[in-house]
Amino acid sequence: LYIRTPLVYSAPLSQKSGHNIFLKLEALQPSGSFKFRGISRVIQTQASRSSSTTPIHVISSSGGNAGLAAATAARALGLSCTVFVPVSTEDYIVELLKAEGAEVVQGGAAWDICDDGARRKAAEVETVTPGGSVYVHPFEGEDLIRGHSTMVPEIYEQLKGMEEASGDAKAPDLLVCSVGGGGLLAGVLTGIVEQDTASRPHVVAVECFGADSFAAAHNSGKHIALLAITSKATSMGALKASAKSLALARSYTTAEAGGAFSTLTVPDSAAAFAGWQFARDHRFIVELACAASLTPAYFSEQVLPALLAKQPNTQRKSNIVIVVCGGSKVNAADIEQWRRE
Repeated sequence: LYIRTPLVYSAPLSQKSGHNIFLKLEALQPSGSFKFRGISRVIQTQASRSSSTTPIHVISSSGGNAGLAAATAARALGLSCTVFVPVSTEDYIVELLKAEGAEVVQGGAAWDICDDGARRKAAEVETVTPGGSVYVHPFEGEDLIRGHSTMVPEIYEQLKGMEEASGDAKAPDLLVCSVGGGGLLAGVLTGIVEQDTASRPHVVAVECFGADSFAAAHNSGKHIALLAITSKATSMGALKASAKSLALARSYTTAEAGGAFSTLTVPDSAAAFAGWQFARDHRFIVELACAASLTPAYFSEQVLPALLAKQPNTQRKSNIVIVVCGGSKVNAADIEQWRRE
């Protein structure tokens, strides 16, 4: 169900940074974000395994992109869908979910409460119709990670065909993505280690202060949780990152894997500036959680030297790929607010 998204060369960001900046436009997935890759795979896989003689019911818990991905995939497959969302979910997100044919259940102040409701709903369906439900977690699960990983071979193949890419291999030297719960990052790391290449890119996982559960756990070496989400980038607001993503990040830097990995935490204001500039430079609007991944390019003088210092190559421009993960929790008023700030 997912589409092969474009990898485009960014002339403004390349000129600004002095390196070759390429954008993987996951915002063009049918639901508006990368999450459609993994979640559509989960639903298709579980539907094929179901023993139920009636169409399965898709159940998700998300006030944003995961819910939209589940609803969009369910509609495409002709399946019913229920999405549990927090009471704080924006009206236009609720309307988008309903437009995809989903039943929307609002309740609870946080995602965790909604997720409990989704799991209870799935259990109720299973009681009546064994094998009749698919519970979709927003950022965990092997099928979900495998789905997200499909963007990586696309990146490698597309980069080889880009005239602007440098080096004999035309491979990424630095790969940047936002991280929240860790599903996207887990997919990216899984996809990279499966590539038959002589070297692996330095992977940078970007978060906003106040939504930096991954960095807190990775840098401390303990699977700790945040007490609260204080960032405005609520789409990356997981109190606790997935254990799988943390384990993959650790294993990526072993001698056997041969990769470099860093976390980068930025203020909301930096992400907002990057999001506004990106809209101006590329006529694309992305939500704050996605805009965070653009900060190494828009603040290249302050950020890139330290990140590129881990690269063995110093004789040519580096190939930097940024996953523009997308997201639907943004509108024109947000972009104008970011401009004013």
